[in-house]
Amino acid sequence: MLGQVLSTDINKIFDKSISKNYYNEWLSQFDQEDIPVISTLVEHVKFFSLRKVERSLVKLYSLILKETKKDENVLFIPVGYVVKSGDIVAYQFKKQNQIHENKFIRYSDLNSDVLENVNYLVFIDDLIGTGHQCCEVWRDLKRKLDAFHHHPNLILATIASTRSGKEEIENKTTFKVISSCIIEKEEIPFHDGSNMFTDNEAKENAKKIVIKYSKNLYPKYPLGYKNNSLLVGFYYSTPNNTLPIFWSSQNQWKPLLSKADDYRDSQSLVGPESNIAQTLVFEKKISLDSDDFNIDSKISVPLLQELKSIPLLATVVPAIKNLGLNDSFITNLLALMNSLKSEVHEHKPVTSAIYITDKDALSDLTFFLRASNISINDTNLIVDLANKSHGFEDGIAIDTTGLVHGNFIYDGEKIPLNYIPNKLQSATCFTLHKDGLLILFEGNNRINFIWKGQRLISHRKSSWYYTPSNFDKLNASLAQIHGVQKEVIDRMLTIAVEMTHVGEGGLLTIGDADEVITLSRIIQNDNVQVTGGNIMDFGIRQWINILSQDGASVFDNDGILIEHMVTLIPPISADIEQEKGRGTKHQTAKVISSITKTIAIAVSVDSNFTIYSKGNKILRMNG
Repeated sequence: MLGQVLSTDINKIFDKSISKNYYNEWLSQFDQEDIPVISTLVEHVKFFSLRKVERSLVKLYSLILKETKKDENVLFIPVGYVVKSGDIVAYQFKKQNQIHENKFIRYSDLNSDVLENVNYLVFIDDLIGTGHQCCEVWRDLKRKLDAFHHHPNLILATIASTRSGKEEIENKTTFKVISSCIIEKEEIPFHDGSNMFTDNEAKENAKKIVIKYSKNLYPKYPLGYKNNSLLVGFYYSTPNNTLPIFWSSQNQWKPLLSKADDYRDSQSLVGPESNIAQTLVFEKKISLDSDDFNIDSKISVPLLQELKSIPLLATVVPAIKNLGLNDSFITNLLALMNSLKSEVHEHKPVTSAIYITDKDALSDLTFFLRASNISINDTNLIVDLANKSHGFEDGIAIDTTGLVHGNFIYDGEKIPLNYIPNKLQSATCFTLHKDGLLILFEGNNRINFIWKGQRLISHRKSSWYYTPSNFDKLNASLAQIHGVQKEVIDRMLTIAVEMTHVGEGGLLTIGDADEVITLSRIIQNDNVQVTGGNIMDFGIRQWINILSQDGASVFDNDGILIEHMVTLIPPISADIEQEKGRGTKHQTAKVISSITKTIAIAVSVDSNFTIYSKGNKILRMNG
């Protein structure tokens, strides 16, 4: 048994994207007697690393050119994504094949003028599973084209496709399906035609083993979406058609592959509406073709492989460009980050930070340890310095040439910053009026990129997240819509960020308190009462102690706590579409916000919170 497990070539299967240690941690979640079956499944995974995706997209383009006979009158439409927001597949397809951006268009922008003289519409996606949803997309597309009186040739081009999905689409639509990789039925573990196991009895036994774990990870479809039981993953995300044991993080399960938000709902397959929060928070849209985000591919490729998201890459690029970091520095930095994020000293996680700055700015720092003859590629020596530091109060200075100068303290004025967790306040204040990039490691795989007084992105568990530090525009809009004081929303979101950061949960409502109370069951407690009612009273920690108790906390438009520890009971008649993958707390928040004028905030203990307004999810972020 052990020999079979050890024979699994992880580096070959995952193209060195997953370490053996991480793989073994994932494998340790299975019972010992089940590991041979799990290992067999792993050996048949089709994993598309960054390198394989790039090769696949070059091959895909050559197949498209062959089908279109190199016709110039072609438009590309990203399926499920919007080019300008930086979808990985569309972005890489465009860059890898050097296609001009004017050849790409949003599905929502299709009209008669655009389609004039267009001979081919090519839809770009990463995977076709069953093909059913693409058939729904085609029906909507057909109605559009009929109305426009234009009928160009239609191509659906993907990195990978099941044979059955390809046939389903070509039999029921006018799409010509082109894929770099065809997944045959023999390669799908629990398909009738699978040859992965020695006989049907072995296959059924393997299925039972998978379901034993997956029934707690994706109860509706324990063998993947629609029980497809695929074994496909991409370096930036894993489709939910794949067995959940590989990608789910439900119930504290540690996934082997990343699972980003996925837009496989047929209503949003051809480009979901712009995220409301992004529209409210940002003054301008990101265009990756502008000079602000134009960096050498030797820098962007390793960063993209780490972050697995173009929007996240775009978030950190300005800091990297500002510092003038080269590809060698970035390669060494990523290796160093990999060591520091999970460093342990005497059985305790090490909290540390590295501050990257221009050499001329070093004179402004107050050092308590000086280093000599250490560079950024001396990982072990830097780890030793990290063990002598405390990232919440001090950091390790590295100049832009890669020279390490030693450990320094965060001095300067400390001012309270909204939306920044308490532990990160000193570090964030330190960067307020400086140009350097601070990367703070909290231990246990938690990382924060901090620049110019803002937390840019953070890493939790196995994924990176966008963590905006400025909600002024969002909060002003919410205040106007709901008639709530903006400073109340500011304070509430600051508390929500802190709650998620320390792992506390809660359900909060702001505004229209009288109506919310009518939908509540109040449990009287005459022995304990909150002495101050305004959200601006007390410290954040004291409010967390109150708000994290069982039940919901109800605030009025002025931030006065009306009731806490109440049970919200939305009417059964409320006809609200349930949010996929969310628990009772989120569903209740969504419904309450839809039938009242309140702002509802659902704070999860697993590090994120969600704001609901008028039944819509306005923002979800990690703390």
